[in-house]
Amino acid sequence: MTRSMTAQGLGLLLVVSAACAAPGPASTPTRPPTPTPIALPFIGQDWVLELIDGNPITDGAIPATIHFGDNQQLTGSGGCNPYAGSYAADATTINVSFSYSTELACHGLTMFIEQDYFQALSNIAAWSMSTNALTLSDDNGLARLVFGVGPAANPAPSSSPAPS
Repeated sequence: MTRSMTAQGLGLLLVVSAACAAPGPASTPTRPPTPTPIALPFIGQDWVLELIDGNPITDGAIPATIHFGDNQQLTGSGGCNPYAGSYAADATTINVSFSYSTELACHGLTMFIEQDYFQALSNIAAWSMSTNALTLSDDNGLARLVFGVGPAANPAPSSSPAPS
């Protein structure tokens, strides 16, 4: 009888083990969806600074510029010194990180405007657009920088025939 009970116990153990090891329905690992890039209207355009903290750029000062590339890289000039960096943006927010800026001495008001520009640009949190204007605001909603559409960075070469 003990042999019969041992055999029954062993049989039950095999049935339970087989049930646990039985393959379930095939499952395919799923990946999280890839975010769909948003076509941001300021990308690919050259922008020229028109207002900083509500004040127009003074005559005689060289205005700052910015260009947002489609690769999340940005380039521009503070008016005197070129700079580059990266940005992350969505439908309403933006964050800018600087990679480098040269440190040339600037003349006149351009130096002070450039300092204010770099300080404001490093603190922006939101963007908005109206016809031909890009506004960058801080996290309190204060419009810090307003840009107008600038000239093309790489104008098309002239198609005029060369003089003979």
